[in-house]
Amino acid sequence: MKNTPYTPYEPDELLGNIYEAAHAEFIFKDTLLKNLSPTEDQYEDEKLIGGGALKEVYKCYDKRSRRCVALARLKPYLGEEFFGTFIHEGWLTASLNHPNIIKIHDLNVKDGRPYFTMDLKGNTTLKDGVKKGAPLKECLENFLKICDAVSYAHSKKVIHLDLKPENIQCDDYGEVLVCDWGLAKFLDPQAGLDELCENHLYTAHFQTLYGEIKGSPGYMAPEQVSPSGEVSPLTDVYALGCILHFILTGSPPFTGKVDEVLKATEKGEITSPRITHSSIPKGLNAVTLKALEKEPEARYQSVQELRDEISRYLQGLSTRAEKPSLSRKALLYVKRHPGRLKIALAAILLLCAVSALYLRSSRQLHQRAETLSTENQVLDLSNQRNRGDLALQSAILNYKLTDPYYQQNPDKLLLEIQFLLNKEETMLGGKEIKRALLSEMNFIQLNFKEMLELDLPASAYTVQKYRKLAEQFPDFNFGRDHRPSVSQLTQFFHTAQEQGIFQSRAMISVMHYDWLTREHNESYIPVLMAMLKHYNRNHDIKIRYDEASSSLLLASPQKISSTFPKINFHLFSYLEVKTLQLKSPDNFDLYDLNGATITHLDLSELASTFTSRPLIIHGLKSLKVNSKALSDVFYRERVLSDTPYQIIREKEGRSKKK
Repeated sequence: MKNTPYTPYEPDELLGNIYEAAHAEFIFKDTLLKNLSPTEDQYEDEKLIGGGALKEVYKCYDKRSRRCVALARLKPYLGEEFFGTFIHEGWLTASLNHPNIIKIHDLNVKDGRPYFTMDLKGNTTLKDGVKKGAPLKECLENFLKICDAVSYAHSKKVIHLDLKPENIQCDDYGEVLVCDWGLAKFLDPQAGLDELCENHLYTAHFQTLYGEIKGSPGYMAPEQVSPSGEVSPLTDVYALGCILHFILTGSPPFTGKVDEVLKATEKGEITSPRITHSSIPKGLNAVTLKALEKEPEARYQSVQELRDEISRYLQGLSTRAEKPSLSRKALLYVKRHPGRLKIALAAILLLCAVSALYLRSSRQLHQRAETLSTENQVLDLSNQRNRGDLALQSAILNYKLTDPYYQQNPDKLLLEIQFLLNKEETMLGGKEIKRALLSEMNFIQLNFKEMLELDLPASAYTVQKYRKLAEQFPDFNFGRDHRPSVSQLTQFFHTAQEQGIFQSRAMISVMHYDWLTREHNESYIPVLMAMLKHYNRNHDIKIRYDEASSSLLLASPQKISSTFPKINFHLFSYLEVKTLQLKSPDNFDLYDLNGATITHLDLSELASTFTSRPLIIHGLKSLKVNSKALSDVFYRERVLSDTPYQIIREKEGRSKKK
């Protein structure tokens, strides 16, 4: 065997380069994948940039996508009962895919609390633009984009219910985003997220979180303020009308204190913007007033109709709401085409005048012919309409009978009922409805003698319940000018409790009617104390009232309530209370005191307090709580007053002035 000469090893440079490149690529890919892997600290460098009643919004850096985003989370002091509403907002907003609706990126949980991230945009709103004097054309072009977003949402069976300038983001490059869908709801729960929330979230709070009235005063439709109102897409049309009013005048249709704004909204009497701002174009003025009609059926019947009107104005056309004359249309045409019509202007104006006279005459003849041809139809339908109207009136008056809000003028209400009862029984729907109305009217007046003489049908089960109570007082034969003694009325309420009748509309109406019709109420306190027990379903409640100092003590081993829950009507409407002290080992909802006038409020001997929504206490000067109560910040944000007040913590003995 031959010896092979030894050859030293020489590295293969090409093979080495290939190996190093492959190894480097492997490390690079591994690093990329690690950057994309979920981590608990995905968002960092948080900075608070805004917020609202429920949530706070932060600017933060997303390490996975390497960009800045907006992160929304509930305020720290809000508990699990608010999780459902917050998650509902994130899901609903994420389901809307439109260039003028804020985008949701991520909905997740950290430290047991939900959050979601959104596009991070500028901090400029439509309100800021109007206040800084943005041109009207620019604002109206932004308004068209708002309409596009809301119209798209309506096509998905979603209504916003909280449209206002502060919820519209506008930047310098023409981007417009409709934000804050926290009060939005699906019109068809079976096709939307509301059904999912009913099954998996705390849906009871969707109805009560902001109370029976939900929205922003000044931008709410009358049906949002009214207890019997029903929201619809036309509710958003009204809010868009408020935004248009703000663009034109710098303020919403109604301003002032919250209570004043809500009452004016429900009344629905809008002042024409041109009265205070004569420079507003007539076309836009007419569009605004039509969008702000009190009755939904009188408004634009869709957001698209409202958008078309603004688009017509921007194109130089007349709006349909202003009902322009032919000469008005001609003038606008001249403004749109000045060069084309300079020479023929005189001829056109003459032709317009002649045509206007002809059309007016023709229209009058046509209307007269239509009137003559439909007179017989109107006569034939009148009886049917009267019958339907009277049936509707009977239902409305039946509701008013048991609601103290409508009894401010009891004589007028009873006259309405008596007028209706004098109509033919066939129009009223038969003798049963008439007897039921008479029974309720007699019960509220405490005229049991006449009430017991009426033969009620078995179907009138609600009235039958009060009939059994009336049988205990067969000698009660009271009316407008003859009222029971305080002791008789007090005994009546005690008997109602013994029969298990608590917190009913009819009972509070009995007291309210008596309060308004009684000549002297000086010794009425026993009645009010009996009603407090009626409210609380509790015979053990301790009640002490000092007339000299107008101070009231309520102490109970159970939960205390001073508000009749179904109608939000509390006893402080009748009783002057300057100092109120509450004692209970149970929770107390501060919203029971909403609208009351109380100078000194002592909650130091309550186990705990909460409030399901912000409230107003008029004339409040001091709020006393115990050292374990919620933070001062909580009370400042949720307990509002028209006067400065102090928060006093009993054990620490410190106070802070608002």
